Amino acid sequence: MPRRHHGGVTTNNDALPQPPLVEMVFLGTASMVSSPTRHVAGIGVVIGGDCWIFDAGEGTGTQLAKSSVLQSAVSRVFVTHMHGDHVFGLMGLLLSVGSTGDPRIIQVDIVVPSSSMFTFAHQHSCRLSVHLDFDVHECTNAFVESLDGGGHTSSEQVEAATYVHGHSTPRTAGRFAQAIQCRHLILTHFSRRYKDDGSMEPVMDTIRRQCGALYDAGKIECAHDLEAVTVKIPKEDRYTDTDQAYKDAATAADEAKAHAQAFFHAHESLLLQLSRRSRRLLE
Repeated sequence: MPRRHHGGVTTNNDALPQPPLVEMVFLGTASMVSSPTRHVAGIGVVIGGDCWIFDAGEGTGTQLAKSSVLQSAVSRVFVTHMHGDHVFGLMGLLLSVGSTGDPRIIQVDIVVPSSSMFTFAHQHSCRLSVHLDFDVHECTNAFVESLDGGGHTSSEQVEAATYVHGHSTPRTAGRFAQAIQCRHLILTHFSRRYKDDGSMEPVMDTIRRQCGALYDAGKIECAHDLEAVTVKIPKEDRYTDTDQAYKDAATAADEAKAHAQAFFHAHESLLLQLSRRSRRLLE
């Protein structure tokens, strides 16, 4: 029988108990705000009949009711960070699951503490205190230089600008998945502009290609709302070196962060202009 040695303990794979069935249900795959075809962040992980919810954006309770997950199975909720699209649906979710099954305590964990800065801006009108006529001098020779190099934005610019806002890109996800030799990478948390009605499939293909440029260890998929994925654990992988996997993941994350930081510092002025321009387009 094959035997493995991990951390001073010799194990026999055939003697290991059958791991419980693990199923992931994507309750919401959008970021920032919901759209008619995508709800904001929420993932249910069902292990042996027990369900843990990761993030609870607005409407997560409603999505849970539409899914294959029993509301009475929810026992814990994990909030990865305190952005609104990850936490605004928490109270509704707790009310939904708390009204099903036997009375029970549902544990809520804040995984990563978050610091927030609030800006209080006073808005003032621009009305003149004295109503007088005045001349308007039009600047006919004014122009704005292209902020993205004549319509082209490099992948490094995108990755660095995204890092500024604390998010990842398909390339970042691919680099991370390759480092830990992930067998099945499922991308989620898409911008509201990416509809989940089939019309954006060419865009999803582009996202998969960008990710695949740095990841070739397994399958790449773009998640859909209410999609359920069964996580299969092969017999040979029931007992693996998790310490090394954590180290590889941390190294990959640090490398991605350093790469984005270096590009940002080298092109700080341009990236800040791009950031301000993006905000104006969303207003």
